[in-house]
Amino acid sequence: MTRTTLFFLGSSFAIACSSPDVSLKALDPDLTLGDEQIDLGEVIINETASATLAIINAGRSDLDIESMEVVDSADFTVDFPSSVVAPGEEIEVTISLTPTTVGDLSSDLLIVSDDPENPHYIPVLATSIDIPEPDIELSHTELDFGVVAAGDAQVGYFEIANVGRAQLDVSSVELNGSGAFSLMTSGGFSVTDEVPYTMIVNYQSAVETGDSTTLAIHSNDPDEATVFVELLANGGGAVNYPEADIDCPSIVNPPDTVSFDGSGSSDPGGSPLTYQWDLVEAPDGFESELYDLTGGEGTAPVTETAGLLVDLAGDYEVQLRVRNEEEVLSAPASCRFTSVPENALLVELVWDETDADLDLHLAQEGYELFQVPGDVSYCNDNPDWGASSSVADDPLLEYDSTSGPGPESIVLPSPADGDYYIRVHYYTDNGANDVEATVNIWIQGELFTSRTELIDTARVWEVGYVRWPAEVFVPNTSAPEIYEGARTCPPE
Repeated sequence: MTRTTLFFLGSSFAIACSSPDVSLKALDPDLTLGDEQIDLGEVIINETASATLAIINAGRSDLDIESMEVVDSADFTVDFPSSVVAPGEEIEVTISLTPTTVGDLSSDLLIVSDDPENPHYIPVLATSIDIPEPDIELSHTELDFGVVAAGDAQVGYFEIANVGRAQLDVSSVELNGSGAFSLMTSGGFSVTDEVPYTMIVNYQSAVETGDSTTLAIHSNDPDEATVFVELLANGGGAVNYPEADIDCPSIVNPPDTVSFDGSGSSDPGGSPLTYQWDLVEAPDGFESELYDLTGGEGTAPVTETAGLLVDLAGDYEVQLRVRNEEEVLSAPASCRFTSVPENALLVELVWDETDADLDLHLAQEGYELFQVPGDVSYCNDNPDWGASSSVADDPLLEYDSTSGPGPESIVLPSPADGDYYIRVHYYTDNGANDVEATVNIWIQGELFTSRTELIDTARVWEVGYVRWPAEVFVPNTSAPEIYEGARTCPPE
């Protein structure tokens, strides 16, 4: 009886002694990670990528974090808001990488804390890559023309080089200052790492005080989007130059009359201004001229507004210079815009002989020249081709030029399925020579192709056909042939 009692008491004592150990273990901190790894993916060299990691204290006492770092990599940084995490709480750690070398930069994030299972490691995955970039370099940042007598002209130049490993695209160049300086181009161009671009600058001496201007070059260089070249002549000018300004559209739908407003131009001295307008870029074959909106078509543009009939698709640039009472000329302000057809199909024809008369035709499959209703021409300019309830599938001869050099244009807003044949008929030469004719084919607002052919009078050039809905052009490679058929539409 006594032995049994003693054995029972001994068992009870053993349980009581082990109880403190169990309680202490339950009060330990418990570092728990929100993810099994950190994946930063591909990171461009010298750029920064970041990821976050949740650290949770699943224990019953405070978690003290002594340090966190990515092992053996100075390109990583670790940022955490607190070194103490209360029981049941969570902190968010930010791991950032700014690589200085290319390659696999994967490592481990080492977390040192008072968690009994210390330390903790979590994989960090990252690869650094190098994307080629352009890098602009100028042969001169200042171009001095020296002393140039009044009325004389001089030409200077400098080079724009690309010392990077990707193509340098110059979007525009612009002058700000004296209008005595002008450029051979103000539009866009590209520079490879092999051949520098030579920028030619013209100077026309006009004032005794000298001239200066700043040339700004805008490009896709990632860290030098705009660079400058100072242009000087006759010691440089201390003149407050007038400034030209143009209000103009960026996109137009041909044919359209475009208005340009230079009323925003100004002179720092408040002097009245005179206006000098110039069309410096237009598509090949474009013949329209700028005119004064006040005087109407046919008048030279000399006031603050000008107009232009845009009847060809493509890129245009109009420039404005203003001159004050002291005959000081401003640098040019440029208006660059694009004429984009809104119709699904546009066919344009231009040629290089003023006296010659060429005709553009667009025909449905199976129709010959001047055969109605399937051939569009000057005598069948808007036939009913498609569904009777719609005009969108009907072609329209927008422009018919009775003498060169065009343009002639046919649009088809929404073609029905089928093949559409493009032909050029040399109607009469009026004493002109052989003609170089050019056909531009625009599909869905984009120039699909441009075809040029030498053609003699009374011949027909079978240019090719457009297939719809494939939206492709199939060229005909045969030479223009003598045409002996009908030369006008049959009577109704």
